[in-house]
Formats: sequence, structure tokens, C-alpha cells
Amino acid sequence: MNCDKPFDGLGGELAHSWAAGDIHFDDDEDYRSDQQLVDSGWSAAVDDAADAGGISLQKLAVHEVGHVLGLLHNDIQHSIMYPIYVSPATPEDFELVREDRQAVQQIYGVCKVLRYYYYHYSYYGQVAAQSGVKIPVSNSIMGT
Repeated sequence: MNCDKPFDGLGGELAHSWAAGDIHFDDDEDYRSDQQLVDSGWSAAVDDAADAGGISLQKLAVHEVGHVLGLLHNDIQHSIMYPIYVSPATPEDFELVREDRQAVQQIYGVCKVLRYYYYHYSYYGQVAAQSGVKIPVSNSIMGT
């Protein structure tokens, strides 16, 4: 790895990244997929992630991508940007909190969605509405 910042071995720093840059993971850590964590009993330990049956690679990667996007650490324990790794209670428990979404939106703006409905005629000539379909629309298309 061509990185000027060495890792500290098992425990401690799990990964590091730079805004608009690279993400590096410590090779000494026990990273697991969510399925592997579930199969091993999925323990939600806060103090020692290595003793908790492994580290959720998904959660850690999302945290590091947050840094690449420009997010800083915060003091909200359930936030993906909390500086200390906290195992989710279950895989379903892993979700970005409102503050995480707002932090990204503050940097990049809110995604605008165009909702439209299309219609078709039945065999009897009656109009029937199909369900709405959401299509993300960039600011340049919306003209805003």
C-alpha cells in the first residue's frame, strides 16, 4: 500500500480516508460481511469490535465514504460518522440517521424527484392510471 500513514495493528484505527481521496482499511482487522456476522451470532459490542465477532465491513466502508464526501465526525452515537465503531444490534438496524442525511444534503443539496403518472386505455376505452414512478432529476433538467 502506498500510504504515508501506517496502521496500528489489531484494534485502534480500523481505516482511514481523505476528502475526495483514497480509503485504506487496516489489514489486521477482522472485517466481515453482514451475513458472516449474523452467522457468527452478531454481537453488538461497543468497546472492543474485535471481540464482538468481527467488524461490519459495510458499516465501516460507509463511514469512510462519508469522509470522502466531506463529512466530519460527530457526537451522535448512532450516526455513521460517530468516530468510534459501534456494531449495529442487527443488520436491519444499520441505517443512516437523519443527521447523516442532512449533513450530505448540506454539502450536495437535496435530490429532486420528478413524479409522473402515465395512463393507458383498457379494452373498454376507460382510462386507468398506473402507479407513479419516481425519476431522479438533476438541477440542470429542472432549470433550478
